[in-house]
Amino acid sequence: MVKRVLAKVSPAALVWLGSAALNATLWALSLSVFPAEESAVILHYSVGVGIDFIGQGQQINLLPAFGLALMLFNGLLVRLLRRHEPLTAWVIRGTTPLVQIILLVAFVLIWQAN
Repeated sequence: MVKRVLAKVSPAALVWLGSAALNATLWALSLSVFPAEESAVILHYSVGVGIDFIGQGQQINLLPAFGLALMLFNGLLVRLLRRHEPLTAWVIRGTTPLVQIILLVAFVLIWQAN
């Protein structure tokens, strides 16, 4: 049954659904792991310097917000380009889940630093 449903869904829709699922996961993690009332959390750590940016817990929500904004912007670009530049539209569409994965990895690394 699942195969029949997936056969009817276009690859473009699957890519978008994957991006949306990754972004929703990032939102859920950022809202549950770093409460807004937490006053000081490590938001950036580099190997050479160590901790170099400490902020409020709610600032971590910039990661999923950036991912959502990028997903919407890329969706608009794909819509504008898909007829005249189909290859470019597919490149933009294909990089959107990759950006979500990079943001999710960044979140996990920040979580480990705390």
